[in-house]
Amino acid sequence: MKSLRHVKLEQIVEHQRIVTQADLMAALKQEGIEVTQATLSRDIRELMLIKVGTADGGYRYAILPRGNLLFSQSYRRIVHNFIVSFDYSGTIIVCKVLPGAAKVVAMLLDMINCPEVIGSVAGNDTVFVTVNSPDSVERVVAKFKQ
Repeated sequence: MKSLRHVKLEQIVEHQRIVTQADLMAALKQEGIEVTQATLSRDIRELMLIKVGTADGGYRYAILPRGNLLFSQSYRRIVHNFIVSFDYSGTIIVCKVLPGAAKVVAMLLDMINCPEVIGSVAGNDTVFVTVNSPDSVERVVAKFKQ
């Protein structure tokens, strides 16, 4: 059932303008699939669905590009459009982003293969990234900017 639900979710997001989880639940229901909000949230995370800007200034769900994210043009565009600035102190990197984009940016930064990174925490417009030593902070920031 989960595999079928994931396929349907990807099809729906690809072919419809889905703005909210409620829209997504309704579209699934039209396909004969009923889910709880918790299941849908888990599916969104597992499928790496993200919200992207639209031409009219709104947002909609989209599928995160697969493959090597570090070199993906779509990845670079997402990061470039959402990140406002980087700063750091000690072993903490502070990434300021557009309001509402922190979770997406944190997920993308987490996906970069960077062994110095211990973890990240996302708020609304800020992502905190912890690295293993103060010596590696500048190197990690440079890698993120790359």
